[in-house]
Parts: sequence; C-alpha cells; structure tokens
Amino acid sequence: MIKLSNEAKIGLTVLAAVVVMFIGFRVMRDIPVFRQSYELYAVYEQASGLNTGGQVQINGVRVGSVTDISLTRQDSVKITMSIERDKFISKGSVAYLRSIDILGQKAIVIKRGG
Repeated sequence: MIKLSNEAKIGLTVLAAVVVMFIGFRVMRDIPVFRQSYELYAVYEQASGLNTGGQVQINGVRVGSVTDISLTRQDSVKITMSIERDKFISKGSVAYLRSIDILGQKAIVIKRGG
C-alpha cells in the first residue's frame, strides 16, 4: 500500500477540485466540455428577452448557445454564439431573434443561406 503524505493528499484534493470546477463552469455556461465549437457574432438593435445560455437553432434543432451579450459603442447589441463544430453555417445565412415558447423565451434562429 502506498503511503501518501498529508501535503500530497491536499495537493490531489485541490487538483480534483479544480478539474470539477472547470467542468462544472463549462456545463453551467452551456459550453461543450469535450466537443469542439466555434464562435459566431451577430449584431442587433435590441435583444430583449435573450439571455446567455439561450439556444441557437437551425430548423428547430439546437446547434449551439449564446455565450455573451454585450453593448457596442454604437448602442447596438453584439451576440456571441458558440456553434458545434460539425454544424456548418453557410455564407449568406441570417440569424433572427425569435420567441420559441409561449412564455416569451428568446432564441437565435438561423436560416441558412445559399
């Protein structure tokens, strides 16, 4: 049986806590833990009702999530979206801000371009 010192036990506990915190943070922010993703940006006049973690959909299928909402210098709203790597968004696609349920929850709905 391997005998560990108290310092080694504390070090392993801290390392395990950091790993759990990293995975938990990514899960809570709705960022894929092991899947690769890429970022897209969209700018709107207003984005009322949209929150970080909101869905990004194509044809009703979730393909990503909203990772950041920020105000630009021109008082527009910049939306940062994390899209799953295997979901291709073609050039000329348009991202609409839509209600997706009767409670008024908003999502980004992408209509693919040609």
